[in-house]
Amino acid sequence: MGHECATASSGQEGYERAKQERPNLILMDVVMGDQNGFQTCRKLKRDPQTARIPVVLVTSKSGESDEYWGRMNGASGYLRKPFTPAALIEAVQQHVP
Repeated sequence: MGHECATASSGQEGYERAKQERPNLILMDVVMGDQNGFQTCRKLKRDPQTARIPVVLVTSKSGESDEYWGRMNGASGYLRKPFTPAALIEAVQQHVP
């Protein structure tokens, strides 16, 4: 799709990179070692430097309560694993013009 991607190996690293790089979109798993995606999303949304960056949670946690909790913590979208390439493209296009 022509987008440049960056990766992080933990929620804290992702948060720090987001503060430095200010990406147009964050795709983030929920299950991570240091802090989960819900916690990281909440931290991003509370920080004025990163609050406007859309976050799409990409996860195997497929319950309705998981999606609800993600949105309550500021997620703009929720993509369940396994997903199709078309679903990923749609999620990106929804948030990045």
